[in-house]
Amino acid sequence: MDCIRNKVASGLLPSQLPRKSWAGFGSGQLCDACDEPILASEIEREVDFENYPTQRFHTTCESIWRALVGQTTPAASEGA
Repeated sequence: MDCIRNKVASGLLPSQLPRKSWAGFGSGQLCDACDEPILASEIEREVDFENYPTQRFHTTCESIWRALVGQTTPAASEGA
């Protein structure tokens, strides 16, 4: 979780929620959150952003990233 938090804080991972996401079987590409390959036996989540490159995550990594991003968005911090 710390590596994902650090990547969000440093701008290596986006700090805004995506506009679209897809799921499928892993393609062997690296997870943008943990830098480990997403195997064909795992679910690969692709998330697409308006002003940021598409990111690939393991399901668990995406859940952690979404939780962190949800905590840092202005609406979340304002209690909306």
